[in-house]
This record gives sequence, C-alpha cells and structure tokens, in this order.
Amino acid sequence: MPADTTDDRTKLMGALKDAGIPSAIYYPIPLHLQKAYENLGYKPGDFPVSEEFSARVFALPMHPYLKEEEIDQICGVITRA
Repeated sequence: MPADTTDDRTKLMGALKDAGIPSAIYYPIPLHLQKAYENLGYKPGDFPVSEEFSARVFALPMHPYLKEEEIDQICGVITRA
C-alpha cells in the first residue's frame, strides 16, 4: 500500500501498530541502490519512481486465513488514521 509521503507511512504504520496489526517495509532502499547492485553504477535519481515508492510503500497483513473481521479492522484503522 503506498502512502502519500514517508511521514504518512510512518503515521499509518504507527496507527496499525497501536491497534496490534503488523505491517512491514520490505524494501526501504530501492533495489538499484542496494549494495548487491552497486557494481551496476546506479546513483540516487536514476530511478525516481522506484525511489519514491520505496519511501512510501509498506505491506499490510495478507494471507489466506485473514478473517473478514480482521480485514474490516485493518481498513478501519487506516481510514481513521
């Protein structure tokens, strides 16, 4: 889920945490700027969309056993935040 800004992401994730709902940031650094790919010579600004999304995107709970009530709770927390 992308937030509008990094601050919005922090706020949303904090609200989820306060409600006992896990969330995660899987790629805080875009792939082209990670150490494993430094030999490719990319620098900040080369992929601005990727960089912007890495600053805004976070993961919500998602699995086949998620109950309707849990989905409603997650949506409610996000809506209120």
